[in-house]
Amino acid sequence: MKVAATLALLAVGTCVGGCVVPVGPKFEDEPNYAPFIVDSAPGEGEIVAKDDDREAANEIRVTVADPNLNDTLYARWLIDYPKYDSSVSRRAEDVELPPVGSALRGEVRFSASCVDHAIVRGLAEHRVVLAVADRPFLEGSTRTLSDESRLDTPSQDGLRVRVVWLLKMECK
Repeated sequence: MKVAATLALLAVGTCVGGCVVPVGPKFEDEPNYAPFIVDSAPGEGEIVAKDDDREAANEIRVTVADPNLNDTLYARWLIDYPKYDSSVSRRAEDVELPPVGSALRGEVRFSASCVDHAIVRGLAEHRVVLAVADRPFLEGSTRTLSDESRLDTPSQDGLRVRVVWLLKMECK
């Protein structure tokens, strides 16, 4: 009986002492990288002129990317911004670009319209801005934000890139 009990304890002790509990892999948060502009037509900073003979003459096309493959990108087209001025600054269009398994997310397009985008009258030139962020833009409590970032500050720890064009178009 003592032998059987000793063998049983020895078997349990050997199993416990010799068992290796696997440790799972350590997952570290992936660093957040800013989205970036791959290409645009017309090029960044160029003058875009509205030609009444061609409806798409003021179209801007921009290819965007983000190294973080799982980030949704938020693109926002703005008129006469920054600096925010409630009498002229306009939020024109928002576009969401979901993850596609690649850094390259595709193209966003914009054609300014005096009516659709409520562009202020009486100015011959307007600044068109595309802001692209990897988090949603803050909404609502924008009064606490500076006039330089009121319309395109991303939430949480989001990062943003801006590109600008000069639009020659007078709204009457």
